[in-house]
Amino acid sequence: MKEIWELSRIPVRFIRGVGPKNAEKLSKLDIHFIHDLFFHLPVGYQNRSKITPLNRIEPGQYQSFIVRLGELRELRTKNGRKVVNAEAYDDYGRLELAWFTFPRYLKALLEPHKEYLIFGKTDFYRGRVQMTHPEITPYDPETSLPDHLLPLYPLTAGITHAYLRKIIKTVFNDYEEYLREFYPPEITAALSLPGLKEAFYRLHFPREEKEAQEARNRLAFDELFFFNLIMERRKAEKERIRKAPYRITPENRARFIKALPFTLTESQNKVIGEIEENLSGDRLMYRLLQGDVGCGKTVVAAYALYCAVANGQQGAYMAPTGVLARQHYETLSAYLDPLGIDTVLITGGMSRSAKEAAHEEIRTGKARVIIGTHALLYDKVEFEKLDMVIIDEQHKFGVAQRKSLQLKGTMPHYLIMTATPIPRTTLMAWFGDVDVSSITAMPAGRGEIKTVLRETSAREKIYQFAEKELQEGRQAYAVYPLVEDSDKMDLRSAETMFQRISKRFGPSQVALLHGKMKAEEKTDVLQAFKKKRVKFLVTTTVIEVGIDVPDATIMIIEHPERFGLAQLHQLRGRIGRGPYSSYCILLTEPSLSESAAERLQKFAHTLDGFEIAEIDLSYRGGGEILGLRQHGGLMMKIARFPGDKGLYKKSKALIKDHRLSAVDFEKGADFFFPARQEAE
Repeated sequence: MKEIWELSRIPVRFIRGVGPKNAEKLSKLDIHFIHDLFFHLPVGYQNRSKITPLNRIEPGQYQSFIVRLGELRELRTKNGRKVVNAEAYDDYGRLELAWFTFPRYLKALLEPHKEYLIFGKTDFYRGRVQMTHPEITPYDPETSLPDHLLPLYPLTAGITHAYLRKIIKTVFNDYEEYLREFYPPEITAALSLPGLKEAFYRLHFPREEKEAQEARNRLAFDELFFFNLIMERRKAEKERIRKAPYRITPENRARFIKALPFTLTESQNKVIGEIEENLSGDRLMYRLLQGDVGCGKTVVAAYALYCAVANGQQGAYMAPTGVLARQHYETLSAYLDPLGIDTVLITGGMSRSAKEAAHEEIRTGKARVIIGTHALLYDKVEFEKLDMVIIDEQHKFGVAQRKSLQLKGTMPHYLIMTATPIPRTTLMAWFGDVDVSSITAMPAGRGEIKTVLRETSAREKIYQFAEKELQEGRQAYAVYPLVEDSDKMDLRSAETMFQRISKRFGPSQVALLHGKMKAEEKTDVLQAFKKKRVKFLVTTTVIEVGIDVPDATIMIIEHPERFGLAQLHQLRGRIGRGPYSSYCILLTEPSLSESAAERLQKFAHTLDGFEIAEIDLSYRGGGEILGLRQHGGLMMKIARFPGDKGLYKKSKALIKDHRLSAVDFEKGADFFFPARQEAE
């Protein structure tokens, strides 16, 4: 018996009309198996069955015409380029056709005065209406006009819409028997949605767009149904893990708080209570700590580490960069040293002897709290009793990296921290796979942050405003997407703008910082900026997280459309850390697209991390929750959030009402989520 999940194991090279060479081209579209063709979704549809007479041409639009051809003419343009022309005509008008590349098969296919069906976009050229590179086939009234809309797909070099349509239809014909319904009849009846086989066919070849939407809803429901089943199983497996409860007394907490040089906010105390509740039980803690940049997440993380050490365990704190790891090492040491807790730093840039000494302290348990970068993932790092893992700015680490550190312990507790939950994390929070804590209050005495969009024509006015701020003792950042100029991208770079800004503000006031600099150079520049020896820092996103300069009040971000909203939110968090009003200026080109401007305006109107994550989610998709990829909707191929929340709830209710389990639907789950095996 043919099983649906097998389609995710059959390579596309075995499809009629594909073969090794075309399979290699298809791989560039992430199409490797037959399964991938079903999920290579159309980005739109064309209606070619609507025939327009030539006296009703709409320049700039795609249209279908039935025409006869005049003689083919081969001409040369002024620059010597070859072009083939032909006049197309019907009983109502005329149209010029043009080909700048003319395949041999067309020369054999096209004959004067014979009828053809042509399709393409018309436009004006030297006063005449012209269609370049039309799709053209001999006209047969019985077979030429399709009875469905034609799908338009994402393409790559050497792969056309026509070719994809052909092989997808071949797959439907040759592998039809695999597409059997996986729901029992009583559930199929309750769905009020198209059947599985019909849904896939109508998604690719609908008679009308309404039919495509109904098909999409059926398949989005399936995706969410299997997702929910798998997540329910994961939750059940996690619930089966039993941990030795931590003993946390009021005296423990009082001792920690007494050693702090400041008073915790009510919000911080609330989150500490939530962490205590987790750790005092016998279940694994898997908690997301969300709070705006500068709200005081690090001290909460220090408390979680303190709890682990007080119960005879080790804790690990992983930061995304060496600069940030060192900063957190200094901060955490200041919190933990008075409590007699030994901390150690380990980064990739350390000397061999320093690393070996750190490895020994970690292995023997002398070091109770270990702060580091990706270096903590290396095999040489062996923990004595790792039971608390804290990940700072978790969107900087891949899923596999985070899991690698977790597996160095015996299923340690897990606290992830972020100022902006990435869409993947937002989805996990919606789906109940992670507990969420939020620090909602900022420390007292912080100035407000105002975010505005300005075009590059306002550059000098912005510099004048920044100059006034600098004269009053403030500091400024200017952020660029590139370190140096690139032939491939027409973008301003940090190095080029450093020269320009130095000339404008004076070389002694301006410094350059980017990721290609040596670690000690970066540290020196940051120290100069913190100590106000430098007032204007021209930089890349290397300052995205962890840089704390209270007098910095200006943040100029050029080409902001090049950054994700989470990244913009992190960058903006470098200002507003003191008592002064601060200004984030998104400097854009006049040619900025309408959709990019809309996205940036939404960002400018909120400082809320979860709201920004939801905006990001609506633009980017949710990421690969069950697999290993991080972003771009590559796992959730059909369902979209927040738009499909209703289907999500419907699938969850179906599972509950019928008491369904993942064991009963393994084959469907393997078809919709073939990569889940890697993640599990």
